[in-house]
Amino acid sequence: MHVLVIPGTFPGPYNLYRGIFFQNQVQALAENDNISVGVIAPDIRSSKALKQLKNIRLFGSEYELKTDRNVTVYRKIGFNLTPLTSLGVQLLFYKYAEKLFEKYIQKHGKPDLIHAHISLHAGYAAQKLSVKYNIPYVITEHSSAILKNELSLREKRVVKQVLSSACRCIAVSNQLKNKIELDFEVKPVVIPNVVKLPEKKQEKNTPKDPNLLVSVGTLIMSKGFADLLKAFQICLQKRPELKLQIVGDGRDAHIFKKLAKQLNISDHVEFTGALPPENVHSIMKTAGVFISASKFETFGVVLVEAAAAGTPIVSTNSGGPKDIVTEVNGVICPVNDYKKLADAVLKILENPEKYVEQEIIDDTYERFNPKSITQLVIKNYKKCLKHL
Repeated sequence: MHVLVIPGTFPGPYNLYRGIFFQNQVQALAENDNISVGVIAPDIRSSKALKQLKNIRLFGSEYELKTDRNVTVYRKIGFNLTPLTSLGVQLLFYKYAEKLFEKYIQKHGKPDLIHAHISLHAGYAAQKLSVKYNIPYVITEHSSAILKNELSLREKRVVKQVLSSACRCIAVSNQLKNKIELDFEVKPVVIPNVVKLPEKKQEKNTPKDPNLLVSVGTLIMSKGFADLLKAFQICLQKRPELKLQIVGDGRDAHIFKKLAKQLNISDHVEFTGALPPENVHSIMKTAGVFISASKFETFGVVLVEAAAAGTPIVSTNSGGPKDIVTEVNGVICPVNDYKKLADAVLKILENPEKYVEQEIIDDTYERFNPKSITQLVIKNYKKCLKHL
């Protein structure tokens, strides 16, 4: 079976970790002997990026690269010069996707199936290519904009057309599935994201620091870091020995650093900036509790990664985490309630015997084994092709 993947974003020479979970799924697919996988990845960047000289040189550039498992990736870089509308990005994304597709099939032949991730704008491109070349497509929806009700009327029409025209529609969590059914009258199947898990044997007998709390994410307001800092201030009042590491970067980083000073907790909080995945995993392994205070999550890759390290989790009930957090691995609490968030953290710290490291690891590998999840994806590919 020959599958061509069109991701919403994909790692490349200038963005090594953006869209890494799309790459993880591609590589998991490529590990199957009966699957041939390729990727076309239009890379549309903000017009603000043109202010940097190195980015100007990238405009319109194309390149081909190989990932692990010998997957060929075709990429074309462009810049959205109409920042106030998503229509410009949508049309530019498709224009680039069409050119990359033509180049891809010249060398690798026509794929049996297209698998797009995110309706805007990869799904739109997949739908257009599907009609033009008579190739069925599968869509996996990840977009938090659907959960947040942030789509414009025009975008909703596009998304509905993409979802309803697909031969298979996949949602990465039950909450997202329910929202899609309600808003778009389409019934997706639920298949979690593929999370690249380390070798299980490496996760045993890991020494942990019970006083270390960790959170990982893009430093923007919707990730709830303001609530996290307020909750941590409460926790410090009862346990002054605690430390908090916040891993990641983003446009609102300065706001959270300022808030930490205002709360007089700066001496206990470390903002590490963005780190490579292997460094993040090392931090997760040593933490006493992993915390997500996010307001909206369609899935929650970092929660699975933390649980795979045997670290108990506290997460807000922000969508996808409801499918991940259980009594075995942690506590789920309301969104936008930093006091309840603090209570949940303290509950785990005061009852460490309830959260057994190896039980958390075993549960995670049982539910989120990449091979099992990939087989579910392939099963849906086969159903799609069978009904042609």
